[in-house]
Amino acid sequence: MRNFKIYICMLLSIVIGGCSNNQDVEPTAKSIRSIDDFAWLGTLHNSFLDSVSRDGHEEGTRTGHTQIDWEQVHIQQVAQAQSLNIEPVYKDILVNSICDTKEFYDTDKLYVSAFPNGNLSEISAQFGRLFHLQVIDNFELSILNELATDTKKNMDGVITNAQLTETVDRLCLLWNNKYGLSIKKDGLYSGYILSIAKASMEWWNDEDIPTRAATEVIGADVAGAIVGAASSAIIQYSTTGKVDAKAVGYSALGGAITGSTGIVGKVGKLITKFIFG
Repeated sequence: MRNFKIYICMLLSIVIGGCSNNQDVEPTAKSIRSIDDFAWLGTLHNSFLDSVSRDGHEEGTRTGHTQIDWEQVHIQQVAQAQSLNIEPVYKDILVNSICDTKEFYDTDKLYVSAFPNGNLSEISAQFGRLFHLQVIDNFELSILNELATDTKKNMDGVITNAQLTETVDRLCLLWNNKYGLSIKKDGLYSGYILSIAKASMEWWNDEDIPTRAATEVIGADVAGAIVGAASSAIIQYSTTGKVDAKAVGYSALGGAITGSTGIVGKVGKLITKFIFG
């Protein structure tokens, strides 16, 4: 993995040393009552999509310029991540996640990474490992497996975007019912992933922007989040014996950003400064 040693050092500094939380928008464990309390992460995800899509579709259509300079897209997204007002250690994790999942701009490569050999066995095995390590509980295991299953179905064209959205909404409701009254840190792993998925569905289903309806598959956002989160949690546990949930959240965010950007590019909604010199 790119910058593996640097990434491990950052995770060690979080898990072993701990970090103070000075971000007002981020919930503490005791304040969490619903998926909506993770909305700050979903808002960050959608801000990256807004930056890529803003005015780009109209410009590309008008000029007939369809070539995408993905390197420039990547540079801009790294710069955007570096400009965020978040704790430096988590900012570095997000930047590294965007870099590590750079190939997800190619949706086909994202699919292979999430579902090797076209099946769910590897991602299910990763979830199972996290369950046996007591990183996630049985309820989260069930939620994550269902989310991965329907995400793959969406990317395979088996279920529609509307059906995937229904799945995400239902799983968020189940999460709220399970963890809504908890004052412990239970459910944080799945909470971060579901918050990104929920925000992504809202962005793609915005009826005020008809061009988004042209996208047949929106599961790439969720697939990227799943891969980013699972990789982060497993690396953390393998090196420290612990998992920092917020680090998982930012890793999931990075994977979702690159995965969703590839879909945005496919429908031609690219910000002009990314494409035209």
